[in-house]
Parts: sequence; structure tokens; C-alpha cells
Amino acid sequence: KPGTRLMGCRKCMGLKPGETLERLGVIEVVSVFRERLHWIETYDDDCRREGFPDLTPEEFVAMFCGHMKCRPETMVTRIEFKRVKDL
Repeated sequence: KPGTRLMGCRKCMGLKPGETLERLGVIEVVSVFRERLHWIETYDDDCRREGFPDLTPEEFVAMFCGHMKCRPETMVTRIEFKRVKDL
């Protein structure tokens, strides 16, 4: 929920034995909302903000659907956050 503070990490799940958690810093949730996945095509700069600056919105939706086994019309939860401080 907005205002919640979390520790941002590079890879938190699926760590192999011997791998360590890489902490990136404290983040604060700014907004949380649900929308259809394909709506990303209506926003400027969203692929970059999702961490895929080299993909077009259409490529991002296709990649996401292939990985998550969903359809472009699927409702997804968007969580916007800001960095509060570095470690």
C-alpha cells in the first residue's frame, strides 16, 4: 500500500546455494493499481520503467504473456515506487 517502505533487492527468489542477497536500498511504494496488461501500450516510457528499455510495448506484452502464461487482457497489479536512500 502507498507509504510502505521495503528493501529493494536484485534477486530475492530462486537464489542457489552460496548465492547472497544483493540489497539495492530502501524504496517507498508510491501507488498500487490494477489494469489490463495491454494498457502499457498507452503510456510513454513504461517499458523502460519496467526494466526493458529496448522493447516496444507490443514486444513487452508478448514477452510477459509468454513468460507468465497469460493474455494481453489479463488484469495485472502495477506497483510504482521511489528510492528513499542508498545503503
